[in-house]
This record gives sequence, structure tokens and C-alpha cells, in this order.
Amino acid sequence: MGRLLPVVFLLLVVGGCAFQRKATPTPGLFTPATPAEGDTALLTRTDRAQGGVTVEATLVTPEHLRAMGKPALEKFPLGEYLLFHVKVDTHSVDLGRYNLVALSALQWDTQGRLPSTAWVPLQESAHHREGVLVFAYPGEKGLTGRGELALVIKGLAGVPERILRWGTAR
Repeated sequence: MGRLLPVVFLLLVVGGCAFQRKATPTPGLFTPATPAEGDTALLTRTDRAQGGVTVEATLVTPEHLRAMGKPALEKFPLGEYLLFHVKVDTHSVDLGRYNLVALSALQWDTQGRLPSTAWVPLQESAHHREGVLVFAYPGEKGLTGRGELALVIKGLAGVPERILRWGTAR
């Protein structure tokens, strides 16, 4: 059963796109699929709480986007942007001093890193931040092929680099 779960996830992510794109889809672009009901945990990653800070990120699907109901996200349509619902929690660090857009990047295998485009806050306080990190597709040459997608956050609470990974079919 433990080996079957990653295979199911990979099939969901690679195999389907449950939303309409404004533009014609570029073959091979990574787009999140909607998992079966109850399987949204497959799209969530959590770090090891280094530096007294926990980071949790969920790859946003169309259903997740609708459930958030945040009008500010309407200008970042899925298919043109990748969205990550991010929660950052601590009891010892002032999180307000960190610019998550400047610290965050998206990595696709070894193709380099794509900087974040925007942070759409959902909840902001010194010890608990929640929002959506936005990444624009870098055109037809970016995020193509198959491999591993990683959200990289550098320099948060003294940790040189936090990496949250999502795999796709090889």
C-alpha cells in the first residue's frame, strides 16, 4: 500500500487537468490535477520545523482555489500560474520581517529556479502567516518535461534552504 500511494499521486498530477486554461495548453507543462475526494493530503508537504518554524505548502487545485474564495486570486488563473497555499507557524520568531516572495523560488528538476511572482495574504501575524505564493509560468521553455517540482525557501529563520518536493512520473 505504501508504494501504491505515490503512483496514484503521480497519475493524478500528470494524467489530468481538471480545469480550463485561457490559453492553449503547452504540452508537457506541469499542471495540478484534482485528487479524488479526501486525497488532498497528497498535494501537501511539510518541512522539518527547522529554526523553530514550520512551513506547510499545498499545491492549489481548482477546487482548493474555489474553497479559499479569495477574490485577489482571480488575477492568477491556474494554467497560467502555479499557486501554493502556504502556512508558516512559529512560537519564537517574528515572521512579519520575512518577505516570502523574495525568499521563495520554484525549481523544476535541474532547469534552474523561477522566482515567486506574488504573495496573497490570507492571515498575517508575527507568529502565524498564511497565504498563497504565486509563480508565473516562464513561457514554453519553462517547467516542461517530467521530474520533480520543488518549492525552495531560502533564509527563513536562519535555515539556509527549505525544500518541499512534489514528484511526477519519470
